[in-house]
Amino acid sequence: MPGETRLCSNCRAAIPKGATECPKCGTFAGDMFDGRLPAQAGGRRRGMGKLFLTILAILIAGGIVAFIFLGDTTMIPRSVWRRVPKMDSGSPHVVGDRPGGARRPTGATLNEPEAIRTLRRFLAADVKAECLAVMSKGYLNGAYELDALDRCHGTHLGHWRVDGKTGDVMKK
Repeated sequence: MPGETRLCSNCRAAIPKGATECPKCGTFAGDMFDGRLPAQAGGRRRGMGKLFLTILAILIAGGIVAFIFLGDTTMIPRSVWRRVPKMDSGSPHVVGDRPGGARRPTGATLNEPEAIRTLRRFLAADVKAECLAVMSKGYLNGAYELDALDRCHGTHLGHWRVDGKTGDVMKK
């Protein structure tokens, strides 16, 4: 800032060019010019260019990562994507040899595992096999009392009755 005089920050007296102390009060003149820091070479603070480039590189890297994991999958080959194995438990197997499970009540043509299998087949159109859970409440008045749940969605599918003679499925 040519032509401007430096002033002492203590007594506000004019400090001659090149002096390191105020001639009036003896206070160190330092780099002060009327309470402001002098301008540096180039008009910028040092290190701002590196900081800007670092922030820019971080933003670009973040954008690339977001695009890979959240972006359009048609632009990236399938081999890049992590494949999640499809859960398939296969056809349901009902244990028929557990104690009391394979007995047929008097007058019934179905045992408990067959009644559960009948209900699972009935509900298979609406719920995936690996999501369906069936719990038996036993045999009562000629029918098996069953509860069905969709574990994947956390919903109760209701109380069901499977007739022990005909295998007819009825919602209770």
